[in-house]
Amino acid sequence: MVREIPEITAAAATDLWDTYALPRRPVVVRGLFRDQPIAEAATVAGARRLLGDAPVLIKEEYSRSFAGDGQAPEPELASLDDYVGRYGDEPDSGRVVTEWDVPPTLLELFTLPEFCRPQAPVHDLFLHAFLAGPGNYAHLHFDQDQRHVLLVQVFGRKRVVVFPPSASRWLHPFGNLGSIRLQGMAPAERDAFIALAGGAQVILEPTDALFMPLLVWHFADYVDFGMSFNIRFRRNAHNRFLSADNFAGDRYVQAVSEPFGAVRVGDPLPADLAAEFARITAVHDADHPDREAKYRAMRATFRDIARQRGDGADPVYVFPLEDMDERQAMLGMRGTFRYRPDGRSAADMMVVDDRPAAGSQLRMVRDLVRRHGYPDPLFARVLANKFAKATVAELTRGEVARLVAYLQSPSGLLRAPVTV
Repeated sequence: MVREIPEITAAAATDLWDTYALPRRPVVVRGLFRDQPIAEAATVAGARRLLGDAPVLIKEEYSRSFAGDGQAPEPELASLDDYVGRYGDEPDSGRVVTEWDVPPTLLELFTLPEFCRPQAPVHDLFLHAFLAGPGNYAHLHFDQDQRHVLLVQVFGRKRVVVFPPSASRWLHPFGNLGSIRLQGMAPAERDAFIALAGGAQVILEPTDALFMPLLVWHFADYVDFGMSFNIRFRRNAHNRFLSADNFAGDRYVQAVSEPFGAVRVGDPLPADLAAEFARITAVHDADHPDREAKYRAMRATFRDIARQRGDGADPVYVFPLEDMDERQAMLGMRGTFRYRPDGRSAADMMVVDDRPAAGSQLRMVRDLVRRHGYPDPLFARVLANKFAKATVAELTRGEVARLVAYLQSPSGLLRAPVTV
């Protein structure tokens, strides 16, 4: 029998950080946003009324393109109202909105939960919106950024399945993807597999939110035509260093990194984690002849630590993926700073630039806000929900650079451009 993800009420969510995040336990918060303006978008009609002009980028669901001829239709910028009108009644269309920077008219409708608020500069926030019809899905994967995730359902229903990192041996891991296709299983078969691998599931209703700890495996499919958004939040300095910023995520990095999520910002590492982290940084900072050598040395280190912990059991493969995993990771090094043998030391990379924004940056923000025609209350909500800041002057240089990029992008528009 498949376990259901535990549920709590919105009132109990005030203790979510201590009770669920630090112990890395998933939980559903029923009706977390029920008393906020976003609840008026809990139906398709309500969403069209409140968010119909919001810009969205429509594209092919990414995992479908892997199995196709590689000729996916070009992404197209449209309004949410356009998307609903064209795809809302079309099941299994494959045309979706995914990982779209949350537009300002949606940011205006809710208040960032207290447990998501940053506690230090490393606890940056990212929010993305998702919109798709029934039959669509998000393929089984874990997130390489090593942030916690709060998935909020706006309208429609979405089924979400989560597995702990320890389930990797059952999921045919390939990088951060599971090769097991839950979307291709019959319901009884899927339930049996979820139970075998130690997973749990839930169906999210409008205004519900699912908290997923860092690095859990997860799969989602759309029961109805629906919309959701996520809030990615609070990773400590160690998880920031161990993330995809610096390393190609695989099951070994996942297994080694996950326990670091129990460390509060500013607290020292427990002795066992301190020893492991010292070992990782020593290999990272050592002299390596080239990127491939550094990658192989780091992968071997993560693998050895995982196995010494008992977290590195070999997957139950029907066909081997280990060599393909390594080749894919090395291809992914191109055009990135990962594994550069002459790169910065681990200690330097863990230092966060929290300098206040420069005056020229602030002037650019104010000019863009004026040109977009943002009302003051709306811009205040954008600052509060994207950065947990009350004024532009509180932003760091990195944050204001992100804000400028947002305001210069289609996602930062108040309404989608009209197409003829």
